[in-house]
Amino acid sequence: MSAVENTNKKSNDKIKSVTLNHLQNYSSVQKVMSIAQSFPVVIGFIQWAMESEINLVNRILDSKMTPALLKYMYARFITLFQKVDNLFEFLVLREGVDSIIKDFQNHNNRMGFWVFWFYIDYMANVFNTLLIEFVIKPFKSVSGNQSKDKITSSENLPNVKELTVTTRNISNDIQGKAMEKYEILFKPTTDKLNNEFFEPAMKTYHDNLNKSQNIPKALYTTGIDIGNLTLEKLNSMKNNNESITKTNQEN
Repeated sequence: MSAVENTNKKSNDKIKSVTLNHLQNYSSVQKVMSIAQSFPVVIGFIQWAMESEINLVNRILDSKMTPALLKYMYARFITLFQKVDNLFEFLVLREGVDSIIKDFQNHNNRMGFWVFWFYIDYMANVFNTLLIEFVIKPFKSVSGNQSKDKITSSENLPNVKELTVTTRNISNDIQGKAMEKYEILFKPTTDKLNNEFFEPAMKTYHDNLNKSQNIPKALYTTGIDIGNLTLEKLNSMKNNNESITKTNQEN
């Protein structure tokens, strides 16, 4: 194992970066690593600096003097770094660079209209992945079919179809949750309004209309009746509040 590979292996074991591991698969990166092997002093310094920094961070985190909040923030930072690292490796390197290289080779190393289809499908893949990672997974909603092991041709737009399924599932899930919230939060209020206001108002209107056989007069009479009923309810609520206040003061 070369000095560069040894350094990368040690750093990756500590950092656990899938992006760094993936980058080593590219020939251009391998050439840079081969050139760097001719500077062992520089490689040794980089390795020493990285190990020193990691050891310092570990000593700080293991110290009893370190506030718990700082340890929590560091753990959250590592979690966020790993998520961003995984997304970058998947979206930019695997689904971006690797996919376009494969499509380029499949088209005899020639540019063409297939680039347009690749762009559309790639953007659909990006949006679909972000929806799954930041909408579906955090709220434990519907499951998305995110494949990370197979690179397909972009001409059939598989990611556009998958994005359509994902967005449709999210829409159905949101509608279901909205109906649940409606049943809990709003339906009791609407039922109360319907039972105490709308139904009595319609009954009063029909009674007045049957008596007078005159729509304007029935509307006018109904308005007066509703106003009187509203005043009665307001006075009743006011009397109840005054009674409760008086009882509290006596106690």
